[in-house]
Amino acid sequence: MKIRFKLLILLVFYCSSQSVAAPAPWYLWQSKITGGVICAQHSPGEGWLQLAGRFPSAGQCKQANRQSAKPLEQKRPA
Repeated sequence: MKIRFKLLILLVFYCSSQSVAAPAPWYLWQSKITGGVICAQHSPGEGWLQLAGRFPSAGQCKQANRQSAKPLEQKRPA
């Protein structure tokens, strides 16, 4: 009986610790084609470059976008 109770307690603690997760961080992305800048938690696709990253919230990502977004450098033909 005592062993079953201890196992039950351990199972409850294990399950409760598994249910706690942190939200994904936000990143600032820039389009290789248009130069547009967006905030997203995951890459929007192959045509995007990561400018800055690991913001804890979308608001902080957008604030960084307003403060320090740099235009995409286009290569000029020689």
